[in-house]
Amino acid sequence: MNCGNFRALVDFWIDSGDTALKKHMETCARNATYVSKTVQNELLECMKQYVQSIIIQQIKDGGGFYGIQADEVTDVSNWEQLGLVVRYICNGQVVERLLEYIKCDSCTGGKVHNQYT
Repeated sequence: MNCGNFRALVDFWIDSGDTALKKHMETCARNATYVSKTVQNELLECMKQYVQSIIIQQIKDGGGFYGIQADEVTDVSNWEQLGLVVRYICNGQVVERLLEYIKCDSCTGGKVHNQYT
């Protein structure tokens, strides 16, 4: 049975000897496993915000100069997304970092309605 990547990683950590995680998964209440899709999405959002804060700090530390690149990407389920990439100098090197994918209603050049409008 396919339980998803996150659950497979949890099982991998347990199989690799993480006794604290194993004990938690065996003894916690069913509603306290913290592996639901809601918790996974919250965890991913926290990680995204953390990575973005590091990128922002690197931009500030490098003098605050940056460029934004945007490109439409259609994923395997035919969702159109706008990929935002920032380019800046960090430790004397030019770096490019993906900031975010934003789901688009349309990529026709017409008026776009998304979370920012």
